[in-house]
Amino acid sequence: MPGIISHQHAKAALVIGIIEVVLGVGLVAICIALNTIAKSSTNDIPASPFMNVGALIGFGMTGITVGIRKNKCLMTCFMVENIILTVVQGASAVFLMLVVVVLKVFVGHIGDYCSTVNGSCVCSYTGTTHTIKDLDDCEQLGSITTLLTVMLGITVSSVILGFTASIFGCVSVCCTRNVVMDPVIVETHQMQAVPTYREIKH
Repeated sequence: MPGIISHQHAKAALVIGIIEVVLGVGLVAICIALNTIAKSSTNDIPASPFMNVGALIGFGMTGITVGIRKNKCLMTCFMVENIILTVVQGASAVFLMLVVVVLKVFVGHIGDYCSTVNGSCVCSYTGTTHTIKDLDDCEQLGSITTLLTVMLGITVSSVILGFTASIFGCVSVCCTRNVVMDPVIVETHQMQAVPTYREIKH
């Protein structure tokens, strides 16, 4: 019989899985919003969680399955998945943080160097002119920065959640004995025949 984890550990895995799925869905919504504003510009961001949405939702579904089935092998998979999630999302968070910081500085001075010309955002600095593609208005950079900031928050949250799930999974798999189902003993009582006596007349 496969190893069974405790009810408390299964419940915790279920909660973590649900949160990961919710974060993944939130990431999908932000990606759609970014595509709506400026498709080509946002697709060029290497740390964009477009590639991480599937991992978040998929790993979250594993956690939900662990919570339902209480299977120790599935818990091991959930632990390994969250280790991978922590590393990948951690790298994405670092890069995304740099992008957000640069954008915030740029947006703070956008009025000094950029203006909307003929439906495009044109920026001039030290004699060099550059047109930001797929932006109809320079003010859209503010919206993009806000969405990327929210994306950064979700990414950092997934790193913390993945690290927590990794530690928790290690404790559940490596430091906890298998839960053994106690056999159920059913007692049966046989009806004993009661002797009857018949009076014999002589």
